[in-house]
Amino acid sequence: MLLGAGASHASDLHLPTMRTFFSDPDLPRTVASFLAEYYGTTDPTDYDLEEVLTHLFLSERRAPGWIGFEQSMVMQHLQAGLAYWTLLGYVRARLNPKDAPVCGHHVALFDELQPLDSVISLNYDLVADQALHRHPRLSRGVDELSRGTRVDKLWSLLGYAGKPIDERAQSEFTRRTHDPGYYLKLHGSINWRRCRDPECPGGVRVPEQVDEVEFVPVFQGACEFCGGALESVIIPPVAAKSSNIRGRLQRMWTTALRELAVATKIVVWGVSFAASDADLRWLVRFSVAFRGATRPQLHVINPDAAARRLAQRLFQPSASAHEWADIEEYLKARPPIAGPSVK
Repeated sequence: MLLGAGASHASDLHLPTMRTFFSDPDLPRTVASFLAEYYGTTDPTDYDLEEVLTHLFLSERRAPGWIGFEQSMVMQHLQAGLAYWTLLGYVRARLNPKDAPVCGHHVALFDELQPLDSVISLNYDLVADQALHRHPRLSRGVDELSRGTRVDKLWSLLGYAGKPIDERAQSEFTRRTHDPGYYLKLHGSINWRRCRDPECPGGVRVPEQVDEVEFVPVFQGACEFCGGALESVIIPPVAAKSSNIRGRLQRMWTTALRELAVATKIVVWGVSFAASDADLRWLVRFSVAFRGATRPQLHVINPDAAARRLAQRLFQPSASAHEWADIEEYLKARPPIAGPSVK
């Protein structure tokens, strides 16, 4: 299955969408001030997380090389950087409510997973992580990562507990991932961190527990491999994000391409395929070209009819896609699985 923000919004946790993300009275002052200035209004219904992350992400990345040394522009850059890092902390807290239950809809959907099936998520949150990790059939324990499960294979690719992956660990990952059935998070996660130096071989840092969200304030926390600064691994769905898809994140995208290309059935839940997310659209279109004349069976779960039609145009299924307005409809129908699929 290909999971988008709509899947987390329709979950038992009812997480906010991009358009409803800022409908919260407890916005950090730095972020609220920036939003009011950026949009020219204090009405949160006019705010969009994707748009805000894109602006701050590009400002934080580009401004140092573009602004020169004029003091006023330097101050603007520093303010944008502070807003960006404060926003990331707010995103972590908003997407990880305390004492959140394991989503029953996700668990029910994952009941259909067979050994050859994979889960591809575009979400930063931990809804699917927790459902996979605590699923009675797919996980053999809830206190530690069971070896060989989808979450375990994902974390072995990234690196455990902030430890850089050495050659021995990389060999272990290669051996353990010969068997298909993956969990891939293409846009990062609220509990991942990595070194800001693109040349650092340290990999991505993950916490000891699946549901742990370790927040390191800006200017604190250093890479134990090279000493560089650590950053959150939250990749905005922007056209300029390609430079952020590197190292082991690139390995995930490559694996996702292969899984989409060989799937005979694809379930798309809550994905809008925004025009700004050029990398995602390319991934889907290239997987279609890669598979040749064969076409998958497609199931699209989305209350938005336009989004359902767009998914059909992108995936070019073997026949008209099966469309579902919500997850309950899909789960009641329980269509049979016909071979390897992306779930």
